[in-house]
Amino acid sequence: QSLSGAVLISLGRDSVTLISLLAVMLWTDWQWTLLALIGLPVLVLPLLAVQGFIRRTAIAAREAAARLSTRLDEIFHGVQTIKLNRLEDHENRRFRDEIRSFLRPSIKAQIGVAANPAMIDIIAAAGFVAVLYFGGQDIISDEKSVGEFMKFFTALGLLFEPLRRLSSIAGQVQAAGASLERIYAVFEARPTILTPATPQPLPEADITFEDVHFAYGDTPVLRGLSFTAKAGQTTALVGASGAGKTTVFGALTRLVDPQSGHIRIGDVPVDQASLTALRDTIAVVGQDTALFDESIAANIRMGDLGASDDAVQSAARDASVLEFAQSLPGGLDTAVGPRGSGLSGGQRQRVAIARAMLKSAPVLLLDEPTSALDAQSEKLVGAALDRLAQGRTTLVIAHRLSTIRAAHKIIVMEAGRVIEEGTHDELLANSGTYARLYELQISGKE
Repeated sequence: QSLSGAVLISLGRDSVTLISLLAVMLWTDWQWTLLALIGLPVLVLPLLAVQGFIRRTAIAAREAAARLSTRLDEIFHGVQTIKLNRLEDHENRRFRDEIRSFLRPSIKAQIGVAANPAMIDIIAAAGFVAVLYFGGQDIISDEKSVGEFMKFFTALGLLFEPLRRLSSIAGQVQAAGASLERIYAVFEARPTILTPATPQPLPEADITFEDVHFAYGDTPVLRGLSFTAKAGQTTALVGASGAGKTTVFGALTRLVDPQSGHIRIGDVPVDQASLTALRDTIAVVGQDTALFDESIAANIRMGDLGASDDAVQSAARDASVLEFAQSLPGGLDTAVGPRGSGLSGGQRQRVAIARAMLKSAPVLLLDEPTSALDAQSEKLVGAALDRLAQGRTTLVIAHRLSTIRAAHKIIVMEAGRVIEEGTHDELLANSGTYARLYELQISGKE
């Protein structure tokens, strides 16, 4: 913003003024002009050094501002934890430290910006003294008239003001450049997940993972994962935290691409389909539902932006959203608040399920959608999920094993590999990892 509007106008106006006044001075006496400006070359290195200083401190200030914003966001969203653990003084100290780390480079950058015109003033003073002395000598010797001297001196006096402003703008450009570098880095970033030049259409068929390997940096997550989820059936993924279950969903939707192995829908590798077609094929309901500060109806319609009001109403009914929406002042037109803060956890989940119902995708991914719900909310959400899963190829991540007993296949993962698979009854009969997990949960409830 600092580079726009008045600054750009000043840049153009002062440049024209500077050139015009310099032309008048040269036309009056080129020797006096050299005397007046002889100190400018001396300023080149100091000015360049100051510009570099401004850029470095401005970059440091921008980085500190980003940390400050992050700290504020953490405080706002963790205010309950802060109060309950009496962390107010601790967080105040941390916040003051962040403010100081922001103010120090910010003040230094402003000092650098102010130093530019100050150096111009020093050279201007030297130029005035030189012209007064040598110009006076020329007048005494009748080589120049008083009128010529006054014309030159007036032009010289006017010359340094636009020069000061231009040097100040140069400092502002350096400071703004620190912000622009961050913006350019975003604009110049290239997507790592690409659609092939000739994408293949996706069938409604089995989903197959074949020897899939994936790592976050140097940390392997999936180690030769292989399994098949039958079309139209429910396949559940279970295992300890860190087993790679959520990464399976990320790889299937191509939020990440595996380093090796193949993921197919039917005979089509997902990386040979267009991203648009792939993600149109899949609906996701996760444990952390993303709702936007709009109406309930608008949040549901994000599953299909072209859906009619009747279709939205139908999805809301099937997902049991109408049960609570009818008691709200605006019904489905009630705003949910930032991040859905106006709704309970169970209500947010039901809105997400309605969104997935409206999308009507053939593949459904459920990432522990009832893990944070109470028994009453879990019952309502579970019933809505059962309706949503009918006729769809469904993959479910679940920690509560009681919720996936009816799955057609249960895949037990450990350290990124499949260690068991089968139905609930088959896995219990095997007395393996699944049976132990199930017994632990059952005994825990008792």
